[in-house]
Amino acid sequence: MFWKWRAAALNMMKLRKHYIDVRKSESISVHRTFFYRALPMLYKQIPEAEEFYGPYRKFLVDFACRPDSSSDYEKGMGWHYYSATNSFGMKMKKSGGYYKNGVHKFHKSARTMMEEDYTMALTMNRAGFTDKGMEYLARAVHMLADMCCLPHGGGMTYYSPKKKIHQSYEDLARAMYADAIPEQDITNEQLHLFDDRSTFEKVLNSIVEAEIGEPKLLLTDPVSAITHRLQVAELTVCALLYRYYCDLKKTPEESHYLADGMKVSLTSKAQPYTVKISEDGISFLHEDKPFEVQVNGAACTVFRAAHRHDGLFTFSPADDKKGRVLSSESSKLYRFSPHKKHIFFKL
Repeated sequence: MFWKWRAAALNMMKLRKHYIDVRKSESISVHRTFFYRALPMLYKQIPEAEEFYGPYRKFLVDFACRPDSSSDYEKGMGWHYYSATNSFGMKMKKSGGYYKNGVHKFHKSARTMMEEDYTMALTMNRAGFTDKGMEYLARAVHMLADMCCLPHGGGMTYYSPKKKIHQSYEDLARAMYADAIPEQDITNEQLHLFDDRSTFEKVLNSIVEAEIGEPKLLLTDPVSAITHRLQVAELTVCALLYRYYCDLKKTPEESHYLADGMKVSLTSKAQPYTVKISEDGISFLHEDKPFEVQVNGAACTVFRAAHRHDGLFTFSPADDKKGRVLSSESSKLYRFSPHKKHIFFKL
């Protein structure tokens, strides 16, 4: 089987050269191209959305690849994965409703980061920090697109036996996109993909589970396999952009974001803290004194929030690059797990 996959990688490299030779448009990243393709699809269905997104198209495109930067806080080994199988195609088990990342941990994964990014996108925008909200939205779209990408949903990390498949797959996808990928329209049903606001669980799990049988197609017809994945990603990104457009018109309780003046009990003993939103993030105040935690020996008073499910949130110190979260039982920071009940908070 090793030789079949080696041949598949070589075939994709050969096809990449062909598509580079025949393409007419400038080659840009797949993540940036998603905005160029998904936004017109949205406008065709919801013309008034262009007034909202139009002025920010370049901004969204510019931030589309930021999580892939080596210095970015969302860049880490195995983090941009949410895998329903391992690199050998063996189905992984969900636990607590979550699949794991590329190093078989719950956090950080493409899903857990998307949940945080989307929550912060709404929180920042509704607090009046529109640019910051759009930056977080671009990050959420990046993570969603990664989950729609076969190597990321199939555990084909750069330190697995499928490293060459991952590299050649993404190189071919960039060479093909967008010139060789037919344009499409989104149906009303597809546009409402993310209508369940209680959790992203069902949709995101179904995305990566749909990829389970697709690696075999790479051996025989990689162009069809990649075309299908890119078109699925376009539709999914478009649906999330629509969800965001709608969510900004809803209350914090309906769309699950934070707003100034909300109350939250961060420990079992202390009085509730009051939420204060700034461009840097979220602060929790009690009698004007901010709640703080120690991160690498220094006090941190700014946090990011992630809605996980049914009105339950986790809070991560903005200074902690490991993405650990608060606990109501201890001053210690914990890595996210859906089984740790003490890391979830209700506003």
